[in-house]
Amino acid sequence: MIETARHPLVFVAILASCISVVLGGLLFEPGATAPSHPWGDTARYLSAARQFTVDQLLQGSIPLWNPHTFSGAPFVGVFQSSMFYPLNWHYLVLPLPVAVTLEFSLHLFLLGIFTFSWLRGNDLRPLGAGFAALVVVFGATSFLRVTAGQLTVLDTMAWTPLLLLCVDQLTQRSTMGWCLAAIGGTSMMVLAGHPPTVYMAGVAIGLYCIPRLLNSPVRTRAAAALAFVPIAAFFLSAVQLWTGLDLATEGVRQSGTSFEFATSYSFPPENLLTLLVPDAFGSVGLNHVNNWGRWYYWDTSAYLGVIALFFAVHGAIFGTGRMHSTCLLLCGVLFVLALGRYTPAYAILYHGVPGFELFRAPSKFLFFAALYAAPLVALGVERALDTRAGTRATSIVAFSVALLMVAGAVWAQVAPSESTVQNSPMAWLSTAKSGVISEPGLLESWRAALISGFGLSAALAFAAGALFWVRGAGQPHAILLLLAIGSLELLLFAHSHRGQIEIPPALVTHSQLPKLYEQAGHDRVLEMGPGTNAALHLGGLGVWGYDPVKLDRYSRFIASTQGVHASDLNEISFQSPTRFHPLFLMLRTRFQAWRQGQVVEHPGAMARHLLINDYRIAESEADALAAVMADSFDPRTTVILEREPVPSPSTATTDGEIRLIDESTDHMSFEIDLADAAILLITDSYARGWRARALPGSVQREYELQEANYVLRAVPLAAGRHRLIVEYVPMAFRAGAWSSALCTLVFLAACAHRLHRRRWR
Repeated sequence: MIETARHPLVFVAILASCISVVLGGLLFEPGATAPSHPWGDTARYLSAARQFTVDQLLQGSIPLWNPHTFSGAPFVGVFQSSMFYPLNWHYLVLPLPVAVTLEFSLHLFLLGIFTFSWLRGNDLRPLGAGFAALVVVFGATSFLRVTAGQLTVLDTMAWTPLLLLCVDQLTQRSTMGWCLAAIGGTSMMVLAGHPPTVYMAGVAIGLYCIPRLLNSPVRTRAAAALAFVPIAAFFLSAVQLWTGLDLATEGVRQSGTSFEFATSYSFPPENLLTLLVPDAFGSVGLNHVNNWGRWYYWDTSAYLGVIALFFAVHGAIFGTGRMHSTCLLLCGVLFVLALGRYTPAYAILYHGVPGFELFRAPSKFLFFAALYAAPLVALGVERALDTRAGTRATSIVAFSVALLMVAGAVWAQVAPSESTVQNSPMAWLSTAKSGVISEPGLLESWRAALISGFGLSAALAFAAGALFWVRGAGQPHAILLLLAIGSLELLLFAHSHRGQIEIPPALVTHSQLPKLYEQAGHDRVLEMGPGTNAALHLGGLGVWGYDPVKLDRYSRFIASTQGVHASDLNEISFQSPTRFHPLFLMLRTRFQAWRQGQVVEHPGAMARHLLINDYRIAESEADALAAVMADSFDPRTTVILEREPVPSPSTATTDGEIRLIDESTDHMSFEIDLADAAILLITDSYARGWRARALPGSVQREYELQEANYVLRAVPLAAGRHRLIVEYVPMAFRAGAWSSALCTLVFLAACAHRLHRRRWR
């Protein structure tokens, strides 16, 4: 860290070395493992999505549709495919476990470099800026995204400090180069694949823009440039953004979410203790997570390092400069937002500000609060190095915290084990969990974690107090030693919390599941229990899956078969079907499987494609669903449509032959011979982007694909020989692809022009 003061490249080397220490064992000694928790998003979804993308791209096709989960679902439109994100193209040439590890490593590196550059751009010296950047990278608010396997969240977060740097530069001189950098960074953030984080970043960056514009010497030009950035990014990233926005209009969140859902994973107030004791409410090992508090472990930790916390306190109290008051205020505001349902503020925003009703997990605002705490950390380091003033006061604060931590450890050691005993740690746990905890093993594990956590925090706080005191005696090298201890503390935290999973994950290779999907063929498997994307991993076909973006029609249909409201399938406590329904045969469901190994085969699954001549017209979507759910409905003989078919099918018995001549993830080509008009029913999920068109030699020039049986697809056919293709090509994707292609050319030309001018100055 000392060399950072002489050359910024030293920080690059230090950061790369630190990431190598934490993740390098998985990166440079590749096997079949990658960082993450076995039930994190990488294991349950993202590794399968990455592999599916690579497999299709190497076959020469862009997979717009995922036929494997939810009886077929949009793929590009769900954002997290990240197919057009340039920094994920290494998946095309590397083994999947190595590629996953590299994606995590690369974005931790970018987050650190961008944070360091932002702080240096605000005249903070390299030593303090370097330590503060390590705090951002390896603190819980960002690094636990590795534990959670949230690749897209971390990828999106990594671009935030670059945009803050661009805001600083644009409000000072508004040059073309920084405007292009902001447009590029914003577009990369969108393409990275996590819209909620993009929205939260927009809130955090927008708040930062206000004081910067108020103090800008080129206010009008700066305001114009800042307004132009999101507009340009809207068109540059259109291939992903427009497709995703279009899908949102037929997804489960099209009308917003309930306040309870939107504020799930709010930061619990009692978890402020995690600033000092990261495992106060849970612990993480390579293959397990013990969670004793509310929500998930990785969403409810504010840990930035005990040493870093005291530097932040020192900087907040004794720091000065243009960054001080702005970042102190924004840090507080964003922390309040992270509290979500636990303060009245979020309810006001939920009801009054567009966007807050669409996403959940307000606790992710903690990352942005931590980012604005970084300048305070850097200021604290600078202030402590430059002068003894205030160091004794900070030392007293640190000693006081150390004594409190010792008291906490003693309290946890001597308190009764029963959770019903008032004022015991166990009673506190029960309060946090909103229920009485009675399992002795859980209570004792939590007690042990509290004792060790309080003890380690006390030791670090005591070390901070002693070294701040020594600095007060005129020894600046004490601060350098404290920085070394703080850096080591962060690295140990990150290394112990990285997690480790097999690729493919154990959750899809258990028991008989691979063989079951192979046996099912074109039929589907209904997995019982928490939703996974095993079908996507294994190349099979599943009734359900794991994805925050689901088609609204399909969710409503599945919810009706389970006797629950559609929103229940989007809630935390109930995310997948729990029982078989006869209508699942209409979805070609052949097997029902439990993780314990039990399998039930259901005979009578319908065919992939069939011809039906009897139909009924429903007046609305609700009527269509009610008609399908009626006991008298037989999907083998009758089709429920929502508008009159053209041409109308014959009332005679259907006589025809269907030949599937070609197919991919996004299309099916048919040859069909019909003696009389009929309806072609396809037992895969319907979405608006599906269409049917004639191929040369077809008796019918135009085809209309429409909703059938509420969730399936139907194509009315006249008598004769048909040659047609049924394909998924959303209009938003086609328009977005043209927009992105043209805007990319303009963007690259502008970058080349800027570099050319700079070269010849």
